Parts: sequence; C-alpha cells; structure tokens
Amino acid sequence: ENPLVYCPDALVNRAQMAAFILRAIGEHQNLPSYQGYFSDVPAGLWYTGYVERLFELGITTGCESGEFCPNDPVMRGQMAAFLFRALS
Repeated sequence: ENPLVYCPDALVNRAQMAAFILRAIGEHQNLPSYQGYFSDVPAGLWYTGYVERLFELGITTGCESGEFCPNDPVMRGQMAAFLFRALS
C-alpha cells in the first residue's frame, strides 16, 4: 500500500479513525504503552497505541463487550460520536 495515495473513495475503518482523531487533536505524541483495553487489539500493531489512547481519553468505549472492532468500517453515527467526544 502506497502511503502517498489518498484514496478518497475508500472506506475508513475504526483503527484508521482512531489515528485520524488523535492526530487532529494533537494526542498522537501521547500514545501509551500496551494496556490491553480491548481483546481484539493486541500489542505491537500500528494502531494499538492510537486505540488505547482513544479509550483513555473517553472517546471510545469499543464496539462490543471487550472489543474495539478495528477493521470494521466507521459508520456515520460512530463517526459523529467519536468527533463529539474528541471535541467536547
């Protein structure tokens, strides 16, 4: 995957949204060490710290009991909730 290609018609998944939000609010430099907040977000992936920081800031509670569902597309309602919490 070419990092210089924007792909404006591609879907955004929940892991990508975590990175977008934290970069937008200036929290991407404050990524925590692995805590294991979600059972489907293991240590060592590119998005792990983003998802965990999103949780620490109260911007997400996950998608299901104990999960974040990082590969699921972000639905409009979810995006609205992420943005509201991030900007509140």
